[in-house]
Amino acid sequence: MPKDWWKTFFDENYLLFWGARGFFRHTKKEVEFLVKHVPIKKSDRVLDLCCGHGRHSLELARRGFGVTGLDYSAYELELAREAAAKKHLPVRFVRGDARNFRLPQKYDVIINMFTAFGYGSREDDAAILRNASRHLKRGGRFFIDLMSVIWIFRNFQAKHTERLGKNSYARIIRSFDFVQNINYENRTIFKDGKRQTRNLKLQFYSLPEIIVALEAAGLWYEKSWGSFDGKPYGLDSRRMIVLARKT
Repeated sequence: MPKDWWKTFFDENYLLFWGARGFFRHTKKEVEFLVKHVPIKKSDRVLDLCCGHGRHSLELARRGFGVTGLDYSAYELELAREAAAKKHLPVRFVRGDARNFRLPQKYDVIINMFTAFGYGSREDDAAILRNASRHLKRGGRFFIDLMSVIWIFRNFQAKHTERLGKNSYARIIRSFDFVQNINYENRTIFKDGKRQTRNLKLQFYSLPEIIVALEAAGLWYEKSWGSFDGKPYGLDSRRMIVLARKT
C-alpha cells in the first residue's frame, strides 16, 4: 500500500459509497450528542479535524457555533465551501494535513468524526493526536468517533456486494491483520457501465490502546460511549466514541 494513499481517496466515489449507505443522515443526531455531552458552548471555538465535505461543521454553524473545518481533500473542501455559501453559514474551511497543520489560534473543542483516523501508520496517528493537543487550549476537549474493532471482529465479512444506486454498485474484498488490527480493503465501484477500483487501509484501536495514544499526546481520557444514543461501549457497540481533556 503506497504511503499517504488516502490523499487521492476522498473524491466523488467515496461520497457515493458512504452516502449510499445512509450514514450521512445521522448528522443532526451526532451534533446534538456533541453539544450535550462534550459539552460545547456558544462562546467556544470548535475545530472539525478531517472535516470532509463539512457536514458536522455546517450543522454546528447552523446552530450558531463558531467553527473551523480542516481537511486535506481539495474536492471535499470545495463541496463544503459551496454548501456554506449556499446556506449563508460563516464556516472557515482550511486545507491542511492533520499531522502537521498549523493554525494561528487555539480551540476549546476539537472533533474528529466518522472514523477520520487510522489511514496512515501508528506514528502518523500519534502525530495527529499531538498536533490536535497542540491546538487545544488548556482544559479543552478532544472528541473522537471511531468504528469499534470489537464490532469488526464479530461482524467481519471477507467479501460482499453492495447496491449504491440505480446504476451503481460496489464489490468489496477484505482481509484483516489480527496482529496489527489493520483492515485492508479492495473496493471496485461499478457506475454507469464503468469500473473503478480503490484500495483502502485502516488502522483500528481497542479502547485501552486509544486511551494510551491520547494520554501520550497530553489528552486525558474522560468518558466513552458505544453509540450516539449514549449507550455505554461494549461487545455489541458499532462505534467507539471517546472524550478526552487537555491538562
